[in-house]
Amino acid sequence: MSSEARNIKLKIAYNGKNYAGWQIQDNDTTIQGTIEEVLKKIHKYEVKITGAGRTDAGVHARAQAANFNTSLSSIPAEKFSRALNSLLPGDIRILESREVNLSFNSRYDAVERIYKYQLTDIYSIMPWETEFSMYVDKKLDITLLNNIASAAIGTHDFSAFSAPMEDHVSTVKTIYSSVFYPSYPFIIYKISGTGFLRKMVRSIIGTIVEIYKNDGRKEEFEKILKSRDRSLAGATAPAKGLFLDSVRYSEAVCGRKNDDEKNT
Repeated sequence: MSSEARNIKLKIAYNGKNYAGWQIQDNDTTIQGTIEEVLKKIHKYEVKITGAGRTDAGVHARAQAANFNTSLSSIPAEKFSRALNSLLPGDIRILESREVNLSFNSRYDAVERIYKYQLTDIYSIMPWETEFSMYVDKKLDITLLNNIASAAIGTHDFSAFSAPMEDHVSTVKTIYSSVFYPSYPFIIYKISGTGFLRKMVRSIIGTIVEIYKNDGRKEEFEKILKSRDRSLAGATAPAKGLFLDSVRYSEAVCGRKNDDEKNT
């Protein structure tokens, strides 16, 4: 042990299929809870971890960001990834561990969160690709999809695309990008912003797809957005197609400009 505390930042990938989301919950297996159990085994005392995004049940991550404080001197910062992976289940992997400023907080210091959703209009794809995508029974036209999706860009009240939230949570969010692009056999939807409400991304996807299948346009999405009425939005898209793709931080708080940019 050492009296000098360190702040360790992790880059985490996980298959969310078997988990009730990121955030620790009573009587449910979560990503945060599973990692904290392993940290407790390593430290011999409880260690709390802070995540950048509270992904919902069944949602995956390619580069979730998280941090924890440690006074354990026997493990170099870059070796925590190996130590954790040796005890974690195979569907959670620590891709990187490094020391950051003591003041760094993965959740509150994030300047941009990037999510990607995998859709396909190909009925017969590989079984493992089916496990991580949503099938749409209409040929996907990227130009038309992008016309609808562009309505989400900007600062708006996204109440119409959120599950019930705590009273103190602001429903106003800023979206930087909302775009579809091809990546065979998928059509990828990428959305990035300062933060997201509970089930917001999947509600937006479900609404865009519903409008598209009904030959609608951007104006219909704008009408739903302005209404702030969840009952007017489309069905929530399945969790299995959604990935927290990366999280970005400023150089001042993290020591590396546009952290995890290579994953976007």
